[in-house]
Amino acid sequence: HSICYTHPSFRVTCNQTLNGEKPFINVNGIDLEVLGSIYSDAILINNPVTYINCDMASVSVDLSGTPFFFSSERNNFGSVGCGNLATILSNEADSLGGCVQPRCDNGASESGCFTEMTANLTSYNVSMTAMYPDSNRCASAFIYSRDSLRSVYPLPTFINIRTTHAPAVLNWNSTYCGDAGQSRAVT
Repeated sequence: HSICYTHPSFRVTCNQTLNGEKPFINVNGIDLEVLGSIYSDAILINNPVTYINCDMASVSVDLSGTPFFFSSERNNFGSVGCGNLATILSNEADSLGGCVQPRCDNGASESGCFTEMTANLTSYNVSMTAMYPDSNRCASAFIYSRDSLRSVYPLPTFINIRTTHAPAVLNWNSTYCGDAGQSRAVT
């Protein structure tokens, strides 16, 4: 194999999965499946979903110290659940967007909400605030690619409470490309 990436962050490896070999990039110790290269400065990845009040472990993707960021132009913030105010926060605790899920009533636990994000971000936290007494149940939140919308329904139709990953766009800062030859202190 010839080495053909300008920065270690851009290294793609093929990992064996239940569905055969798939391409992955490793970002700060987390393997992210690459779904495609859709723009000259961005790739589509399978981004882990954050769970709140569920029996599932959450994986948080932190892009700090890498060339990558979640673009607010190409991604939305979405949430599945009912009766919560879902908010996405930067690590500085600034709110970058939020939405209110429909109230929990007959079968509404599969519904959700979405919003645009107000800024690009490299890491984030999610906050769920129950709006009604019956809201304190399993919910999820995620960043997802706006282009994965295939219908008039505001959330991608394939996303539900059991969805573990959502397609999201990772942009990169092109100024990272040329400094692979420089030695850097590892923190």
